[in-house]
Amino acid sequence: MDSHASSPFQDTKALRNRIADVVSRSFQDAFADQCADRHGQTVTVERAAAESLVRLQVQCPRHEPFSFRLAVQHVGGNVYDVHCTMDEGPTQTFVYCLSGEPDAETPLALVPRLGHEIAGFVIDALEKSLGRRGLRPE
Repeated sequence: MDSHASSPFQDTKALRNRIADVVSRSFQDAFADQCADRHGQTVTVERAAAESLVRLQVQCPRHEPFSFRLAVQHVGGNVYDVHCTMDEGPTQTFVYCLSGEPDAETPLALVPRLGHEIAGFVIDALEKSLGRRGLRPE
């Protein structure tokens, strides 16, 4: 028997795109705050796609841009994995859970905790790549 047959959640590409959007916006807010708190500098984050596979670029002053991808994959029911893959770096998977049946007309809520976790992962990876001093302003 299909374990998802009784689930009220219908996975669609449009829903995965909406999840990717809300996760990337939550990440951008958290990342800007964490960079300011941890390193005292402003960074810019640019999003290169509006699909369930999102490419983001982080621009730190005095450095080449760093790229990474967020990919959303349906696990089952209301659970989705968000795979964060740094270009030439580590990968980590995070979990996103819908709190109720999604309505196509209602925006999904921002997920600040998940954005914070992904931002921490990305900053840690950048620190390992550049060193902590490399992320501090001159």
